[in-house]
Amino acid sequence: MPLFRVLAMVSGFVLGTSISCLQAQALTPGTWTGSATKDNGDISTLTFDVAVTGDSIAITINSPERDNSFAVLDVKLANNTLSFSLPFGPDSKCVLARQTDGAFFGSCSGGAGAKSDIQMFPPARE
Repeated sequence: MPLFRVLAMVSGFVLGTSISCLQAQALTPGTWTGSATKDNGDISTLTFDVAVTGDSIAITINSPERDNSFAVLDVKLANNTLSFSLPFGPDSKCVLARQTDGAFFGSCSGGAGAKSDIQMFPPARE
């Protein structure tokens, strides 16, 4: 087999694999649903407004029960791990792992040892 043909096949495979990996890492824009469970067992229903522009991800967390909304900071999605900071101080951070169904489960920690378990479920597919 000629060398240029082998190189073309390898290049096509690498490009296809890279595109698949990028698509797998993508976060679906729209309104995600979920909850936060505090250490004391209190559960809050949440929605997550997710916007994606190029490589940037913006997330606004809404707590209808508390009539509260806030944008999260430093959103990163890498290796099926979603991380972000909350606007409540330098120690307020969240790390969530992507599940096989596309949801994210993890925890947020804050000052004074506060911790909440977080669940994020993707928007329903139409």
